[in-house]
Amino acid sequence: MFHTRPRTRRRHFHPRTEDLESRALPSGFPPTDIEQLYLEELDDARFDPGAYGVALGLDLSGVAPAQPLAMNPLLVQAARLHSQDMIARNYFNHDTPEGIGPDQRIEATGFQQKGWAESIETNTNITPIGVPFPANYAALDTTYSLADLIVDQGVPDLGHRVMLLDIGGHLHDLRQVGIGVASQDTTDSSGAFTERTTDTTIDLATTSQKANPFLTGVVFQDAAGTGEYEPGEGLGGVTIRVARAGSTTTFTSGGYSISLKPGTYTVTASGGGLAASITRTIVVGKNNVRLNFDVNPNGTTLDGSPHRPVSGSLGSFTAFEPGDTTASYAARIDWGNGAFSTGTLTQNTSASFDVNGSNSYARAGTYAVRVLITHLDDGQTLVLNATAVIGRSSTHPKVR
Repeated sequence: MFHTRPRTRRRHFHPRTEDLESRALPSGFPPTDIEQLYLEELDDARFDPGAYGVALGLDLSGVAPAQPLAMNPLLVQAARLHSQDMIARNYFNHDTPEGIGPDQRIEATGFQQKGWAESIETNTNITPIGVPFPANYAALDTTYSLADLIVDQGVPDLGHRVMLLDIGGHLHDLRQVGIGVASQDTTDSSGAFTERTTDTTIDLATTSQKANPFLTGVVFQDAAGTGEYEPGEGLGGVTIRVARAGSTTTFTSGGYSISLKPGTYTVTASGGGLAASITRTIVVGKNNVRLNFDVNPNGTTLDGSPHRPVSGSLGSFTAFEPGDTTASYAARIDWGNGAFSTGTLTQNTSASFDVNGSNSYARAGTYAVRVLITHLDDGQTLVLNATAVIGRSSTHPKVR
């Protein structure tokens, strides 16, 4: 059993409008698996804030979905070093004891910011001496930490919530993120408990208010069959090649980000731990685009033709709890071409549910279709990673 004593604070960002000349930048810190997981959970909350809020007892139904965030190693460096410094010197503030603020810390990495925002969170949990924390404690703590920031108890203007969910859209230009997590174990004054303090810093920033959007995501081997990234599942060293636009390589966590101009692209993941290459089509508009490569996708494949509705089941899942009905869940679909919709759930006699949807595509290609399913009672999630193959010779959509 462990208990939590949270503290949170925030600082406003200060945007500036002048442009930045490009130059080579230092490499920064690649995200750890836990930091990558934190971003996955944050992007899910941004993708379906209404469903995320229900499980927290918050009415976020009026909050518009926000674009996914692109991990930047320089911002990870700024965030993690600050979390480590707060742990090492036992303080909790956006400014260091010497008065160095977030903008200075970000710029010290080589990231020439033209606007930034920061949230920090800390929590302390205890366990009896000799009783270890759960092996998955750090992963569980990311869920708690994010919820703590979104609930934002004791913060009158709900600054963390506004920042992280981009409520109102005023932080849309802050497309890049660095998440830094640090922790430390100590013995409490009674000598009976081990205390684990975990500090998290989240830095959003941009180098220009005219910056292009990013393609971002993670390459992973879904061992649990949940369709979601978990620590240890990421595949590092995978080449992400965007036809006629460039390439990048995944971090050891499996994550990646690459800046792209608006347009339609063919993206191929190959090498690293992949036994075979995976190719998908994406459509980039004004927002960042999230493309996760699941080596073992758990959804179905829909076949269809351009400009014709493609409909059918995107996959099925087992009920989270006995007695669940379709009203126990929310399902939101990212069709991979810039279109989004609410999934329709149908209940089977075997205590499982199908998720159905319909979409049209303007161009031929193989699109990743991601369905985020949220259990509204407790906030548990599951993802169906499906595929839409558009442009085959069949005149009618097929499901296989």
